[in-house]
Amino acid sequence: MIWEEFNLERKLGTIPPHRMRANREHVVPLRARAIAIVERCAELGDREASCKKGLPLSDNSSAS
Repeated sequence: MIWEEFNLERKLGTIPPHRMRANREHVVPLRARAIAIVERCAELGDREASCKKGLPLSDNSSAS
């Protein structure tokens, strides 16, 4: 996900249709830990979701 796809107030991530294989918007509820990670990235001044410059959060990331 990219920064603009996060809505931390609503605790949602929204992936637009053009980035989805089915060409439909995908809304993901964000757990507290995911929100904490994104907020920490913002504190560090890194606008990339994964805190790794130029890399998105992995598809294989754990939900726990």
